[in-house]
Amino acid sequence: DLANYGNTHIFAALVQMSAKQQQQQQKQQRNRWVRQAEEEPIDKCRKFNEGDAAKNEFYSPDYPNDYPKNISCTRVIIAPPGQIIRLDFRNSFHIEAKEECKFDVLEIRDGQYGFSNLLGKFCGTDFPPEITSKERYLWLHFQSDESIEYSGFTAVYEFMDRSKEAPTTDLNCTIEKSGFEDFVNSTDVPEEIRDTAIKNRVPLDCIWRIQVQENWKIQMKFVDFRLVKPNDCEANFLDIFPEQTIMPLRKKNFCGSAGEGITSDSNTLNIRFFAEPAAINSTFSILFTAFRDKGSGTCTDEEYDCEDATCIDRKLKCNLRDNCKFRWDEEGCNKETSEVSEHIYIIMVVFGLILGGMILTFLVNCVRKIMHDQKIIRVIAKKSIKCAYKG
Repeated sequence: DLANYGNTHIFAALVQMSAKQQQQQQKQQRNRWVRQAEEEPIDKCRKFNEGDAAKNEFYSPDYPNDYPKNISCTRVIIAPPGQIIRLDFRNSFHIEAKEECKFDVLEIRDGQYGFSNLLGKFCGTDFPPEITSKERYLWLHFQSDESIEYSGFTAVYEFMDRSKEAPTTDLNCTIEKSGFEDFVNSTDVPEEIRDTAIKNRVPLDCIWRIQVQENWKIQMKFVDFRLVKPNDCEANFLDIFPEQTIMPLRKKNFCGSAGEGITSDSNTLNIRFFAEPAAINSTFSILFTAFRDKGSGTCTDEEYDCEDATCIDRKLKCNLRDNCKFRWDEEGCNKETSEVSEHIYIIMVVFGLILGGMILTFLVNCVRKIMHDQKIIRVIAKKSIKCAYKG
């Protein structure tokens, strides 16, 4: 009996230990799920940005639930080359209604950027009309405010062959830039794109996307800026955008005769150049420099301290370009050159003095010889005159 009691007690203890271990494992698993959820938050824009690619459908954010408050989602539909996009809305459409869609809005533009031609801003319960792009891009942006949410929408799109008779405006002029410094030049535009714009008599519309390393920012300075039609802000201009190329976020517009420096708020900056055919020969050159805010810290050994709470790459010091805002990176760079120039100047002065002394000595000797010869001539002449009298 004692043996049976002991075995039963041991068995019960083992069962209890196993249960505790199982509870601990479940708790650890729940903690892992919580951590995973915290580390990987649900992307509520996914239904809008990705949708159902197999069906060519996309939906309002967090569909089929009501769209969330304070959400901003952007996507670009891209058709294959030679095709355009037709977009339609099905089943339901319900976005908070307000004059000019001030609260919640679906914005659609004919192109691949937030500054492309506006096709419409839509809200309320009326279905938008069927939309057809001119080229192979449609830019869409959904924005909601902090108040009421509604059921949203379902959209479907298809690709169609574009008319061969219509001149193409799909120049796709996008130029990527990176690194610690570089130039953004009007001459970066490929010749075939410029020639196509001139041939088809369509505007040249290009964008430079500058992206530097994480946690750095971008400073840009104009080296040259000459528009064919200065102060004509419809015919030619430069626009500066942050990472998102939407008009409310535009940092600066340049359409006059001078440009000024711009500093980004992140590691990405977009520069748009627009020129109508009559102004397509406008020129500009911009130097951009990547910099890091020093804050309360210091610059590293691989960086140069610009003495304005920023650091740049050390290789940019004394490169004959103003990478620091106040040009400290070019201070003292000509010291060695100045010393060499001073030595050359001294040598030239000494050489000039020696040469001048030699020339002066030569002239003095020539004058002395001429005077001596003239004296001899006068003596001979006097003797000749005396001989003539005696005769």
